[in-house]
Amino acid sequence: MKFLMISLFTPFLAKAMCSYPHNPPVVCLKGKVLESKTTKKTNINCSYQVKTHLLIRPGRTYWYNDDLDLETYKTPKKLKNSKVKLYAKNKKCLSVGSEVNTMARYNCSTENSSVPDLVLIDQETLSKEVNDPWKRSLQFIDCNKDTKLAK
Repeated sequence: MKFLMISLFTPFLAKAMCSYPHNPPVVCLKGKVLESKTTKKTNINCSYQVKTHLLIRPGRTYWYNDDLDLETYKTPKKLKNSKVKLYAKNKKCLSVGSEVNTMARYNCSTENSSVPDLVLIDQETLSKEVNDPWKRSLQFIDCNKDTKLAK
Protein backbone atom coordinates (compact mmCIF):
# COMPACT_ATOMS: atom_id res chain seq x y z
CA MET A 1 0.00 0.00 0.00
CA LYS A 2 2.81 2.39 0.90
CA PHE A 3 4.50 1.71 -2.48
CA LEU A 4 1.23 2.46 -4.29
CA MET A 5 0.83 5.81 -2.51
CA ILE A 6 4.42 6.82 -3.34
CA SER A 7 3.97 5.81 -6.99
CA LEU A 8 0.79 7.83 -7.33
CA PHE A 9 2.17 11.04 -5.83
CA THR A 10 5.73 11.00 -7.23
CA PRO A 11 4.85 12.56 -10.63
CA PHE A 12 2.88 15.34 -8.91
CA LEU A 13 5.67 16.08 -6.44
CA ALA A 14 8.33 16.13 -9.16
CA LYS A 15 6.29 18.68 -11.12
CA ALA A 16 5.53 20.77 -8.03
CA MET A 17 9.22 20.95 -7.08
CA CYS A 18 10.08 22.75 -10.32
CA SER A 19 8.62 26.22 -9.72
CA TYR A 20 8.92 28.47 -12.74
CA PRO A 21 9.60 32.19 -12.25
CA HIS A 22 6.40 32.81 -14.23
CA ASN A 23 3.87 30.99 -16.38
CA PRO A 24 3.83 30.18 -19.19
CA PRO A 25 7.53 29.42 -18.59
CA VAL A 26 9.14 31.22 -21.56
CA VAL A 27 11.20 34.35 -22.19
CA CYS A 28 12.05 36.29 -25.32
CA LEU A 29 15.81 36.57 -25.78
CA LYS A 30 18.08 38.71 -27.95
CA GLY A 31 21.80 38.50 -27.40
CA LYS A 32 25.25 37.45 -28.53
CA VAL A 33 26.96 34.09 -27.99
CA LEU A 34 29.97 34.47 -25.64
CA GLU A 35 30.74 30.77 -25.31
CA SER A 36 29.64 27.79 -27.35
CA LYS A 37 30.04 24.10 -26.46
CA THR A 38 28.88 20.83 -27.95
CA THR A 39 27.13 18.66 -25.37
CA LYS A 40 26.56 14.95 -25.12
CA LYS A 41 22.98 15.30 -23.88
CA THR A 42 20.36 13.04 -25.44
CA ASN A 43 18.49 15.56 -27.55
CA ILE A 44 20.35 18.78 -26.70
CA ASN A 45 23.43 19.30 -28.86
CA CYS A 46 24.66 22.76 -27.86
CA SER A 47 25.23 24.84 -24.77
CA TYR A 48 25.75 28.61 -25.00
CA GLN A 49 26.65 31.41 -22.65
CA VAL A 50 24.72 34.40 -24.05
CA LYS A 51 25.24 38.09 -23.29
CA THR A 52 21.71 39.45 -23.28
CA HIS A 53 20.81 42.59 -25.20
CA LEU A 54 17.15 42.09 -24.37
CA LEU A 55 15.52 39.51 -22.09
CA ILE A 56 11.75 39.82 -21.82
CA ARG A 57 9.08 38.15 -19.74
CA PRO A 58 6.22 38.17 -22.25
CA GLY A 59 2.99 39.98 -21.51
CA ARG A 60 0.00 37.94 -20.40
CA THR A 61 2.10 35.92 -17.94
CA TYR A 62 1.66 35.49 -14.18
CA TRP A 63 3.35 34.18 -11.08
CA TYR A 64 2.64 33.70 -7.38
CA ASN A 65 4.51 35.91 -4.92
CA ASP A 66 5.80 34.86 -1.47
CA ASP A 67 2.30 35.35 -0.01
CA LEU A 68 0.91 33.08 -2.76
CA ASP A 69 -0.99 35.99 -4.30
CA LEU A 70 -1.41 35.86 -8.06
CA GLU A 71 0.50 38.63 -9.88
CA THR A 72 -0.24 39.15 -13.56
CA TYR A 73 2.02 40.89 -16.09
CA LYS A 74 -0.25 42.30 -18.77
CA THR A 75 2.61 43.94 -20.67
CA PRO A 76 6.11 42.60 -21.37
CA LYS A 77 8.67 43.10 -18.59
CA LYS A 78 12.40 43.48 -19.11
CA LEU A 79 14.53 41.19 -16.98
CA LYS A 80 17.93 42.29 -15.70
CA ASN A 81 20.03 39.18 -16.42
CA SER A 82 23.17 40.27 -18.30
CA LYS A 83 24.12 36.68 -19.18
CA VAL A 84 22.15 33.47 -19.48
CA LYS A 85 22.91 29.84 -20.24
CA LEU A 86 20.96 28.54 -23.22
CA TYR A 87 20.71 24.95 -24.44
CA ALA A 88 19.81 24.26 -28.08
CA LYS A 89 18.94 21.31 -30.28
CA ASN A 90 20.81 22.71 -33.30
CA LYS A 91 22.65 20.12 -35.42
CA LYS A 92 25.54 22.59 -35.74
CA CYS A 93 26.28 24.83 -32.76
CA LEU A 94 26.40 28.60 -33.20
CA SER A 95 29.85 30.13 -33.11
CA VAL A 96 31.07 32.72 -30.61
CA GLY A 97 29.88 36.17 -31.67
CA SER A 98 26.71 34.88 -33.35
CA GLU A 99 23.50 36.79 -32.71
CA VAL A 100 20.63 34.98 -30.98
CA ASN A 101 16.99 36.05 -31.33
CA THR A 102 14.60 33.41 -30.01
CA MET A 103 12.01 32.29 -27.54
CA ALA A 104 13.48 30.15 -24.75
CA ARG A 105 11.65 27.87 -22.35
CA TYR A 106 12.59 27.17 -18.74
CA ASN A 107 13.34 23.48 -18.26
CA CYS A 108 11.85 21.26 -15.63
CA SER A 109 13.46 17.84 -15.14
CA THR A 110 10.13 16.11 -15.73
CA GLU A 111 10.26 17.44 -19.29
CA ASN A 112 13.93 17.16 -20.21
CA SER A 113 15.99 15.36 -17.58
CA SER A 114 19.25 15.65 -19.54
CA VAL A 115 19.73 19.33 -18.54
CA PRO A 116 19.38 21.08 -15.14
CA ASP A 117 16.10 22.50 -13.89
CA LEU A 118 15.29 26.12 -14.76
CA VAL A 119 17.91 26.55 -17.48
CA LEU A 120 16.69 27.96 -20.79
CA ILE A 121 16.12 25.76 -23.82
CA ASP A 122 15.92 27.38 -27.25
CA GLN A 123 12.51 26.97 -28.87
CA GLU A 124 13.92 27.83 -32.33
CA THR A 125 11.06 30.24 -32.99
CA LEU A 126 9.80 33.68 -32.04
CA SER A 127 6.12 32.82 -31.70
CA LYS A 128 4.18 29.69 -30.81
CA GLU A 129 1.62 28.20 -28.48
CA VAL A 130 3.28 27.34 -25.18
CA ASN A 131 1.95 24.94 -22.57
CA ASP A 132 1.07 26.56 -19.25
CA PRO A 133 1.65 23.69 -16.78
CA TRP A 134 -0.47 25.22 -13.99
CA LYS A 135 -3.52 26.11 -16.08
CA ARG A 136 -3.08 23.03 -18.29
CA SER A 137 -3.74 25.04 -21.40
CA LEU A 138 -1.88 26.46 -24.38
CA GLN A 139 -1.16 30.19 -24.64
CA PHE A 140 0.11 31.93 -27.76
CA ILE A 141 3.31 33.91 -27.15
CA ASP A 142 4.66 36.32 -29.78
CA CYS A 143 8.21 37.51 -29.05
CA ASN A 144 8.19 39.75 -32.14
CA LYS A 145 5.33 41.75 -30.62
CA ASP A 146 6.56 41.61 -27.02
CA THR A 147 10.13 42.76 -27.74
CA LYS A 148 8.80 45.80 -29.65
CA LEU A 149 6.45 46.69 -26.80
CA ALA A 150 9.18 46.41 -24.16
CA LYS A 151 11.59 48.88 -25.77
